[in-house]
Amino acid sequence: MANSAVILAGGLSTRYGKNKILEEFKGKTLIDYSLEFCDENNINKKVVVYYDESIAYYLKEKYRDLIEKGQLVIVKRPNSPEGTGMSLRTGAEMANDRFIVLFGDNYYKGKINDISDQNIATYLNKNEDEKNLRFAAIVGNNIIEKPHNYKSGPFFTGYMILNKNDVLNQPVVLSKRGEVEITDIFNNCKNKKVIELDISWEEITYIEDYSKMESYILQNNKKQ
Repeated sequence: MANSAVILAGGLSTRYGKNKILEEFKGKTLIDYSLEFCDENNINKKVVVYYDESIAYYLKEKYRDLIEKGQLVIVKRPNSPEGTGMSLRTGAEMANDRFIVLFGDNYYKGKINDISDQNIATYLNKNEDEKNLRFAAIVGNNIIEKPHNYKSGPFFTGYMILNKNDVLNQPVVLSKRGEVEITDIFNNCKNKKVIELDISWEEITYIEDYSKMESYILQNNKKQ
């Protein structure tokens, strides 16, 4: 069972236009919702990997008690090399042996059913739309980064569940973009599997997604 979480909040929100991690949706930020999701799944240790100092300040002010108890760890990703994979490795250093990977600009609701010791990536079947290219395609048990020639089918979404040693025992490898890719880390895990997303999930990339996220959160709150 995953007993810790790494929440990736180290991006620069360049496509959104401002810090979307601290944007409020129905009175809470997405990082607040991620921490609540962890609590609902009995994940007591959360590691938030950040880059923007305003995120660290927000967490230190709001969750001081959790930080003092060691239940919330905040760590800054390195300046170089960049990439979500480097943020993942940074968080994995602080996580327990098996951890769930959440993306700080995503919303999660529901119960994780982790009964495997495999490294897990989740997918959704999606049809072509103008924004599909922000997703990564699933081909077999691998994740394909920036799949410009994939118009429909399974796309990587939601969360991962990873084993610490399988992540940290890999060498640091840079992609053609000069970054450490989270997709490469998963693909280099020997004991891995992709499964269909089994919780409520939504992501936000552009400022015009704001109303979509608010509506989705409101809809999930009404189900409680």
